Amino acid sequence: MVALALWTAGHRRASMRVVLAGSAIAVSMGCLGLAVAPAWGITLAFAALIGLGFGGFAVTLNSLFADGFGQRSGFMINLLNGAYGVGAIAAPLAISAMPGADYRIPYAVLSALALLTIPMLWGTRNPVLAAAADEGPAWRERRRAVRRILLGFGAVYLLYAGVEQGIGLWEATHLIAQGVSSSAAAGYTALFFTTYTLGRFLIAPIALRVAPDRIFISCIAASIGCLVLAQYGPIAPAAYALAGVACGPVFPTGLNWLARALPGVRSGAAVVLAGAGAGGIIFPRVVGQLIDLTDERGIPMILAAVAGAALLGTLNLRRAVHARAPAAGPGSPPPTSAVR
Repeated sequence: MVALALWTAGHRRASMRVVLAGSAIAVSMGCLGLAVAPAWGITLAFAALIGLGFGGFAVTLNSLFADGFGQRSGFMINLLNGAYGVGAIAAPLAISAMPGADYRIPYAVLSALALLTIPMLWGTRNPVLAAAADEGPAWRERRRAVRRILLGFGAVYLLYAGVEQGIGLWEATHLIAQGVSSSAAAGYTALFFTTYTLGRFLIAPIALRVAPDRIFISCIAASIGCLVLAQYGPIAPAAYALAGVACGPVFPTGLNWLARALPGVRSGAAVVLAGAGAGGIIFPRVVGQLIDLTDERGIPMILAAVAGAALLGTLNLRRAVHARAPAAGPGSPPPTSAVR
């Protein structure tokens, strides 16, 4: 979250290549520090450094891929986030398969891998965004429209992150309440994250032909249907797996939609990521409180209600975007060719 704030404040002063290189160095130093840290306080400091670098990677890469490939950006950003999902699944499995319980070797390897990403950065162009000039009332009104749409995207992502996090955190609780064993419930939760990643790869070729707002709305609507089906115990595991396919494309596709709606507004990805981060913090606790007031067997309907709120917000957002699509201001680059 600190990295997102720094990006929002300084994205006009530093090129994306510099931000990515700095993020790689921060992750590398943090991993190396965790491998050798002699005390708990030092461990936390290096963990914070990793978080700072990871946040820089997340916002910068998503910003680049959201509009850097022109009409293929929807395809590419889903591949980017699909690759993230593969790594998030494969890395823990690889580490758990290592002999012994020494965590220092994996962190040392990750430190080296982070540094190896720096030579790859030369494949990116090096845009530095100049501040736009104030052109009077018309420009100020345009900026207000941009802010309204940005806040709309942030609010939708806040709600939808609550759905994704809620499924990941509460699916096992719901399945156990339905009589599923704890080990099987854990396996079905892992299946959700697997299909979540698969959904991004499946939607990538569709994103070449279908507008991102239509994909975004369709995926949210499909996730609501899957959560309603999950209320019926015998098919709940399959419904959750299908919900993963529906949820997976939402995050990257929304960024592509945002880039088209607000071309040249580079702070957009930071606002969306901040909204998603806030939703991931707030809604799991909210869902937990609602479960205390009702019953574990009602978890799918609680999450479906949150997804329904996200869908309503998305429909309002699309009307706002179509009613007035703010143009990029002076000094903003066209939404193409950020990546070779």
